Amino acid sequence: RVVHYLIYRDPRDVAVSEAHYLTYMNRWHRLHRAFAALPDDASRIRFAILGNTGDYRVPYSYPDIGTRFGRFLPWLRRGDVCGVRFEDLAGAERNATI
Repeated sequence: RVVHYLIYRDPRDVAVSEAHYLTYMNRWHRLHRAFAALPDDASRIRFAILGNTGDYRVPYSYPDIGTRFGRFLPWLRRGDVCGVRFEDLAGAERNATI
């Protein structure tokens, strides 16, 4: 008898944020060296989108962004889960969303 809220971001924003965060902000994350070693931000964003399925690889699981987001899709189909886009909470529709 509990309502669950799943707040999710646009995958494009996640890829850009992840590439920036893992390259410039969190040098202790296991993906930091892989992202920092790439030649430019476009390559880093591509890696964040494609994961180990693209041109760049790491020796552990790093799935593409579709697979990572796909894990949460079943939650959005449940009657006891209210899905809320982060962009709706942060944008002009904030009051209507809340």
